Amino acid sequence: MTTGYALGGVAVGNLDSAISWYARLLGRQPDLQPVKEVAEWEFSGGGWIQHLKFAGNNCGNSPETAAFSR
Repeated sequence: MTTGYALGGVAVGNLDSAISWYARLLGRQPDLQPVKEVAEWEFSGGGWIQHLKFAGNNCGNSPETAAFSR
């Protein structure tokens, strides 16, 4: 089975801090911010990482999405 798409998501309490940290790590600002609670970076080899602003007990949970093709 070949992976056609992968998205990794991380719930964070402070999105501004997460954007700052990942911008330093990846050397660039997010590629997309479709809504104020979300920041996304696309990787040239395929896939995305997404940060979602959540309060409370959701922080640190990691939703994942993968689509496969044959």
